[in-house]
Amino acid sequence: MFHFQFISKNENDTKNFAKSFASYLQKKDIIVLTRGFRKSEKLNLLKGYYVFLD
Repeated sequence: MFHFQFISKNENDTKNFAKSFASYLQKKDIIVLTRGFRKSEKLNLLKGYYVFLD
């Protein structure tokens, strides 16, 4: 199990982190987001992840 802590200063930071983080993921991995994430922050994480998949 890996633990990541990330503090974003802006939308691009979040997307870049997601692209980097996605490179560690494998099929069937489960991601758990803790703490208070706003909807926009979750969306930016997903956007970055999908850019990695492309």
